[in-house]
Amino acid sequence: MSGETSSGALVDLLFIQDTTGSMGPYIQSAKESVLEVCRLLQESGRIHKQGGLRVGLIAYRDYPPEARAYVTKPFPFTDDINEVQNHLNGLMAGEGGNCEAFCSALRDAYYMKGWRKGAVKVIVIITDAPPHGIGEPKDSVKGIAPNGYSVEDPLKIARRMAKQEFIIMGLACEPTLSKYMYGVDFYKSLSIITSGALYPLTKPKLLASCIIGSVLESIDVQKLSLEYQEEIAHRFFVKKDSVDQIIKDINKLMSSAGQTAMTVSTENIYKTSPESKHNIRIFLNSKSIGEAAKELQKIQGGRFTPEYKKSLEPPKDKTPIATVTFKNTGENHIQLEYYEAKDENSVKKVLVRANHMLMLNFLLNATMYITLTKGRFHKNTSCTFTSDTDFDVETKFESLS
Repeated sequence: MSGETSSGALVDLLFIQDTTGSMGPYIQSAKESVLEVCRLLQESGRIHKQGGLRVGLIAYRDYPPEARAYVTKPFPFTDDINEVQNHLNGLMAGEGGNCEAFCSALRDAYYMKGWRKGAVKVIVIITDAPPHGIGEPKDSVKGIAPNGYSVEDPLKIARRMAKQEFIIMGLACEPTLSKYMYGVDFYKSLSIITSGALYPLTKPKLLASCIIGSVLESIDVQKLSLEYQEEIAHRFFVKKDSVDQIIKDINKLMSSAGQTAMTVSTENIYKTSPESKHNIRIFLNSKSIGEAAKELQKIQGGRFTPEYKKSLEPPKDKTPIATVTFKNTGENHIQLEYYEAKDENSVKKVLVRANHMLMLNFLLNATMYITLTKGRFHKNTSCTFTSDTDFDVETKFESLS
């Protein structure tokens, strides 16, 4: 199978990073977490230890006159993570302001030198804006790029990528991306074409967890995609089933067959709408985004669930919280029991499944008592969460006496 060796997968990981003015917090989060991200990936047991992980980067902004520093800025693949850190440290947010030069960045990604034959090829897109050319009302460019720029249609590139087993994972920086009409549907379509996924990124501090989960999920997806490829195609193109329903049913088939894959659990902030379903189907069946743009439908009533819309409102009691990402990088499920020190009667239980992650909110600076249970063994600890953070239940369990 592509990407596998006797001691783990070979992974070529390419970040396509929007560096326009509004992306400052996410660029800073990438700078702060890239070393940890790469270390955790290398220690996950999924990736070959010697040169198994190589990382590249493409920064992009927009075309002149909106952006003059650069349109795209590619950095080659390397297995030297300190070099990746230096590349990120040199990036600053600036310019832009509407649709961006994503189509140029995706083209650069496809033709990037250094993609290894046999490696799991993962592209992680981090952005809060759509590309030119999909029909956004305030798009200042006619088509996918101004005259004079050599740009290929992103739907055509994505289909070529799919044939060569690239996987596109999109991280949608919200709530900004959904202020545009079609951006979410576009990026979700790219991920569907390449057997990837699109995840809402609601806080910069969650970037590291989403990247780790996306890469590990890509490794597992590539192993299983060929087995279910015909089933997925038949359900979508013949039976016209929804993407979400197909994914749920495939997961049930995998579970009944004893198969597991790493999945990323993020807050479900998007509501299902007929317009969004229509737009995704149009993108998937169109030859180009120019053709698709003629048939896209405006989303009625916004994209967000009532719960997420409410969370965007200033809190009345201003109670500060910390979002903790509990991840299980081990092979066994671990039960998590927790309660606040001052309220022993409010014990809550959740199961952190093997190779999964979930996010929970806690009162900032409150002491929490935690019991981790694996099999018949129980281990206790206490934590005070002072900011959004990650908590690896497998690593913590093994470290406790």
